[in-house]
Amino acid sequence: MDLPRMLLEFIDRHMSKLPSYVQTSIVLIILLLLTVCILNGFVVPTYISGTLMVKETPTSKLEDASKYKVDLGGRVVYANDYGIWALPLDHGGIPRTVRIKIYYPKGEYIDSFYVTGPWPIWNAVFPMKYNLDIYIFEKEGKRIRLASEHHGDGESN
Repeated sequence: MDLPRMLLEFIDRHMSKLPSYVQTSIVLIILLLLTVCILNGFVVPTYISGTLMVKETPTSKLEDASKYKVDLGGRVVYANDYGIWALPLDHGGIPRTVRIKIYYPKGEYIDSFYVTGPWPIWNAVFPMKYNLDIYIFEKEGKRIRLASEHHGDGESN
């Protein structure tokens, strides 16, 4: 037996035992969740944002990566004077591996950073936010490090 039919039979057997206001509430919640999934997955983009900090030499301090270029699948934005950037992520309700490429202000490639997401419903409410540190003196593949990741619950890693 297939899953949709099993779910419909389960709902049919058990929903009739519930009071009508509970049935209505359950149906409205399911419709709301489906609407958010459809809009977030196919119509409205989810946003991914963060900050960039750069360290040029092992002895220098981390500084704002002003005007550094951030590329997300061909969509490009330049970090502002404080290293802050934001880009839309189409099909935001469909989780996948996302590659973020970082370039010097004049366009020379630095390195890439990979994240998995966005997560349906969760990232529609709480956009993905990554604070990245760039260590220019490191080898390619090790230049970008995650400083913190905002989960939308008030806590960062």
